Amino acid sequence: MSYLCPVCGYDQLSRPPRDYSICPCCGTEFGYDDYATIHEQLRQRWMASGAHWFSHARPAPNGWNPLIQLMASGFVTRTVGLDAGLTVARKDVKAVASKVEPKFKGPSTSQVTSARGPAPALPGWTASTAEAA
Repeated sequence: MSYLCPVCGYDQLSRPPRDYSICPCCGTEFGYDDYATIHEQLRQRWMASGAHWFSHARPAPNGWNPLIQLMASGFVTRTVGLDAGLTVARKDVKAVASKVEPKFKGPSTSQVTSARGPAPALPGWTASTAEAA
């Protein structure tokens, strides 16, 4: 059974995100890092620091892309700049994945909006609050 990281959306955690387990993707230590900081703030920090793969012992999956992972988890639902204002919903991730390079390089002119509050940018990105649905 796999579990979802509530910070970065990595969906292959081998244990539930609690009891001091560590996400190999974002590096969050559950029960420690999220004791006094909410998951959205941890996500913002991870994104602001470049959304790099954390673990040196467990390599990132082939073709891993933090933006697509965030979209697939529902943490990022709208991007601007990938395809002239393309609106992305969770069900549309495969369509977007075909338009994004397999390795994340951080486009310089894009906007990321989080469905769960303000999302600071990946380097070279700007962020804004999600539009009301």
